[in-house]
Amino acid sequence: MKRPWMAIAAASALFALALLVPGCSFQPGITVRERMEQGDRYMDWGLVYYNSWLRDRNQHYLNLAREHTQHAVREYFELQLALGHAYPDFYILDKRRLRGCRFLREIDGAAARNRVDLSASEREGCLR
Repeated sequence: MKRPWMAIAAASALFALALLVPGCSFQPGITVRERMEQGDRYMDWGLVYYNSWLRDRNQHYLNLAREHTQHAVREYFELQLALGHAYPDFYILDKRRLRGCRFLREIDGAAARNRVDLSASEREGCLR
């Protein structure tokens, strides 16, 4: 008689622990749409800073453009991993992530052409 209750108690404890594990990609209370919008805002700021760099050629703007675009790509990528292919907006996220990756390549190319040393060069969330 004690064994089934112990198994249920152990399973409940493990389930509760899994919900509390830090480092989970989903933040409580934030919906998928809100996370998509957060990624979109990062992309928008990346574009704003890149346009500012084109106008003023201030290295700080190019670093900010790259940083914000990288945050957007990472946000889209983590959301894709968390949701999987079954989610209806998976491919919308994929297109946005790939657009961000292309923009990161453009930023890196502009930095190389203009001999600007960027603080970060990895493209996390991009295939290459």
